[in-house]
Amino acid sequence: MSAMKILGVIGSIFVFLGVLINFLTTFYLTDDFIVLCMYISLLVFFIVGIILVTISTSMLSKQYGYSGIFNHYLTFGIVWVIAIIIPLISPFLFTGLTVDTAIWVIFIVGLIVRCMYAAAAEFLSRSFNAISSYSKVGIFKISGNLYVSGALLIIVLYIVASFLNAVYLPLIGAIFLLVASILQFVAFGLLPKEGVRV
Repeated sequence: MSAMKILGVIGSIFVFLGVLINFLTTFYLTDDFIVLCMYISLLVFFIVGIILVTISTSMLSKQYGYSGIFNHYLTFGIVWVIAIIIPLISPFLFTGLTVDTAIWVIFIVGLIVRCMYAAAAEFLSRSFNAISSYSKVGIFKISGNLYVSGALLIIVLYIVASFLNAVYLPLIGAIFLLVASILQFVAFGLLPKEGVRV
């Protein structure tokens, strides 16, 4: 098994664990300590996973002679990690605010973060579409499309849930991300040894 394939598979496992932890965090919103621990774990898993997959996409870019595979995935990784960090530092924004103002700030910050996830997912989709085109492994394209669909659905459901006080509603979109991350792992596993499926 080639290095780019191994790195892609292992990195994708870490990404999946990050998505899974993010999914589970929703069920522990009332316990600040658990949420903090899960967010830190989430950040670590995503950073490790994204770094490994970024290295893999760099190798694929060189092999196929198309830098977009690497550049798009790198952009995805940077934006996605920043979006994860923002909720960790956002509590400092609420100091001295009235309750009503703080609620709106939380909503706006949450919306910005989810829009960043969607923007990042678009770059990931571009990278995966290119890999799919060159390697002939169609699951990459499906995974990328699911990431984008899930991220956009989360934005819509987040807005609806905020007004209906339905905290768990965005999890429907998160399920798309879970499936996408599983398919990402499978896609890298299906990469042919030589990188191109004839």
